[in-house]
Amino acid sequence: MSSELTASKRLPTIDPSSAGEAEVFVMPCSVSQKRFWLLEQISPGNTALNIPIALKLSGSLEIDILARALNAMVARHEILRTHFAQVEGEPKQIISPEVSIKLHRIDLGNLPEEQHAERIRGEMDEEVKKPLPLAEAPLLRATLVRLSVSESVLMLTAHHIISDGWSNGILVRELGAFYDAFLNGRKPDLPPLAIQYADYVLWQEEWLKTPQFQKQLGYWDEALAGELPVLDFPTDFPRSTGSTRPTGSAGQSHTAILESLLLPLSVSDALKRFCVEEGVTLFMIFYSAYIALLHRYTGRTNFMVGTTAANRNQPDLENLIGLFANILILRSDVSGKMTFREFLVRQRDASLSTFANHEAPFESVLERLQQRKNGVPKTLLQTHFLYQRAFMQPIAIGDLAIRPLYSISPGSTFELTFGIVERAEGIRLQMEYHTQLYRASTIRRLLLHFQALLEAVIARPETSIEDLPIFAANEREELESTLPSKAAPKAEPRPVFDPSALMAELDRQLEQHFKKSGAPFMPTVGLPAGAVLIALDDQRRLLPKGIPGDVYLAHGFADLGNSPSGELVSGPSDAATLLPLLKTGFIGRNAEEGGVELWGRAEDIVCLPTFRVNRRAAELQRNLLPSPSASKKIVSDDSSLAGALHQQLIEVWREVLKISDFTIHDNFFDLGGTSFLALRMMLQAGKLCGRPLPLSLLLTGATVANLARYIIEANNANNAATPLIPLQPKGSRAPLFFLHGDWMGGGFYCQRLSRQLGEDQPFYVLPPNLTSFRLEEMAAYHLAAVRKQSPHGPYILSGYCIGALIAMEMARQLVAEGETVAHLFLIDPPLWSVGWLRGLWPWVDRIGNARKWNLERKIDFFDRYGVSTNRWLKRPWRSKVKSLLHRFGRSENGSASDLFATDSIEEQEVIGGLDDSAYYLAYRLYRIKPLEVPATFLFPESTPLERLSNLAHASKMDPAQYQVEILPGTHTTCVTTHLPALAKKLEKGLGEISAEGR
Repeated sequence: MSSELTASKRLPTIDPSSAGEAEVFVMPCSVSQKRFWLLEQISPGNTALNIPIALKLSGSLEIDILARALNAMVARHEILRTHFAQVEGEPKQIISPEVSIKLHRIDLGNLPEEQHAERIRGEMDEEVKKPLPLAEAPLLRATLVRLSVSESVLMLTAHHIISDGWSNGILVRELGAFYDAFLNGRKPDLPPLAIQYADYVLWQEEWLKTPQFQKQLGYWDEALAGELPVLDFPTDFPRSTGSTRPTGSAGQSHTAILESLLLPLSVSDALKRFCVEEGVTLFMIFYSAYIALLHRYTGRTNFMVGTTAANRNQPDLENLIGLFANILILRSDVSGKMTFREFLVRQRDASLSTFANHEAPFESVLERLQQRKNGVPKTLLQTHFLYQRAFMQPIAIGDLAIRPLYSISPGSTFELTFGIVERAEGIRLQMEYHTQLYRASTIRRLLLHFQALLEAVIARPETSIEDLPIFAANEREELESTLPSKAAPKAEPRPVFDPSALMAELDRQLEQHFKKSGAPFMPTVGLPAGAVLIALDDQRRLLPKGIPGDVYLAHGFADLGNSPSGELVSGPSDAATLLPLLKTGFIGRNAEEGGVELWGRAEDIVCLPTFRVNRRAAELQRNLLPSPSASKKIVSDDSSLAGALHQQLIEVWREVLKISDFTIHDNFFDLGGTSFLALRMMLQAGKLCGRPLPLSLLLTGATVANLARYIIEANNANNAATPLIPLQPKGSRAPLFFLHGDWMGGGFYCQRLSRQLGEDQPFYVLPPNLTSFRLEEMAAYHLAAVRKQSPHGPYILSGYCIGALIAMEMARQLVAEGETVAHLFLIDPPLWSVGWLRGLWPWVDRIGNARKWNLERKIDFFDRYGVSTNRWLKRPWRSKVKSLLHRFGRSENGSASDLFATDSIEEQEVIGGLDDSAYYLAYRLYRIKPLEVPATFLFPESTPLERLSNLAHASKMDPAQYQVEILPGTHTTCVTTHLPALAKKLEKGLGEISAEGR
């Protein structure tokens, strides 16, 4: 196979959910895109996957030209016109021929100049925390904040699934080129793109079948052999409230912020000279110094750190926006007493080998690791290291200057991400960290320690790593100043205090601290006059703040009473004056605010393969754990069906996870499962019930017991109702039955919506029923479940999209049965009905029966020649002509169009499978019947006015009996990005109904 990338010949596909252009491309996703798609499905709205860019625009700005330049860039790169959908169980890229990006504007011109910086940071922080739904293109958002006539800030936010750091540079560079060209009335001076991102994906699919790929996997098998180390970095807060999981898994906390430090130019210049002398790169020296710092903080000798390769080793990829970056794993060993120079040479060789095997996708390496007998640790990668030159450079266009602004963290999948960025101003150190684990002061001090370490390396590279000084400026002097002065011994020494009483008091206070909070830290305790606690390393040297070590009590008098033999020593060994020290037997660290944080007795601190654990604290927390008898129960249901299903699912999990020791109540991700393995497991488990299982089940409980319960309910022939998902079964109000309208079965937004409606509002979710393509039958199917939960009304129903139509039909059927419907809340229902299309379906059905088509083929034909024709009739005349020319293999100028010349119905793919096709068919065949119950229609602000006019056909009630509310956003974002606004309106309506009921 040729290693060169070439443009693929693609066939158009019809997207039945598209309201605009009918012809799109449905293409596979890259391996990395699949991981990001899965992360989004399992943790929807995760803003850690956003990539923010902020640009300061100084000078004369033509806003309309800027907006035009943005859209020209979208037209140039297919990936910026791409959204994502699930097709036959696999995520796919859906590439639209035309997509426009709206330039949102914020005017702060009236704000005093001294408030600009704070307000801009606030706007940037708010912007980056808004999710980008994958189901809607473009996955790039643009906001212009005007500060004055001559100053603005452009904020761009892209989803990581379509972009990476290198792409940021391309985006800014081409935006400037388009703006410059349009401003001066000429064509942009940009090289044509030989390929698009989808072509790279097709190339990657083929490369994964080659011996080269297998060879690189073999390298990773060897590099990651043996026990995989876990970083035990000392935190400010217990990991129980900020625990992490393997990169790419669910259930992870992502809240993070950035701290940065600009290295002095003298240090940067000296480092560059040192690199030339040693024959290494800046990446190698910075990475080696980072490992040395981790070693000094943790005392560990074996490390595994993530890094990123640009993965653009072919010329055609250099100017292409897209997700190419690949995570690599660097392993480092600092055992033995090595000098820094010796360690640097070792890391030089290791990093060269690692980057020579950078094309094997991280996801493939992770999957390979999972196949090992001992699996993957829950915390595979806790820290990430990046070294890069700034991708975005300042640009001058006439009198307009464009320069990048500081970064805002959207969140992080790593506890610590250490970035070294080389800019014109110098080299900047950046640490992105989880706020649930670390204080800002801890991270700022860590950066200062790193700078001190670099300065020591430059001055004395032959020094052993253990002996390199890492104190920040004046930190040693500050610690020494806290030590008591040595007093002259008295003629007749006498005990100053009882050491055993002190130890007992430390024990008592520590135990009380554990009982109160469960946290492994406590402040310095009360001590006798003239005595202090101090943390020292194993050679009794002063430790910088934040690094754990042995705790000693220092006192100015030699006589410490009846001290046990061997515990009285002198030190600190590197201090100007030696003092008598009492080794307390406790572990702790010198605290930021002074004194010592105690972690516990050394005998109670146990190092597990994951983290240090305080055995005594764990004993105090024992009552929070489930009893052993309950956790070891394999089958908890007496029914033979449940027992058999449990065993079948256990076998699936054993095969996927490559482990055998777990129970039906254990969480899949706690057992080392990743997003990829979760998808594989769900596909195999779905075969047990004859249909795909919704990924949303992983949110309600990724356990064997939960999956079995769902499968039994879904497959029970005697149960004629879809299972209700009781997101919030408690509360004093009347229950709300909600049809989330997501034909993929996710409805992930429902959890957030339920939480925002409050604990007093019972909230039941009805996932789509796709066993019928008649909407009336779907409604009856749901009603059986609703009436089983609540046999009689009044009922409150709500739904989104097609789910809202089903809620309307459910209300009609309830009224016909003599029941009362208190209210309907209908969120953007498709009030669209075409009579001739309903009349077309019987003909398609007959033709299909004659030709022995299955239901999916019938729906395919109906969509192509019915729905697409109806859309085509609504298009502008120019678009109609263009589409016809394409259909007949011609371009607009009359030349042959190779892209469509060989197209045929049989060769075209159809987006989605039978499930989503049947769902859309159901609403196209449904004749909307007038409502006879109070209703609130909630439409997004992007709704065309003509759609609102259809309300007259949807209700024969007096307009006073139904309301119309406008929501911010679009059809998709009104239940995702702007969900709080929806929740507020629903809460108001539900509150009024509750008040009327009382």
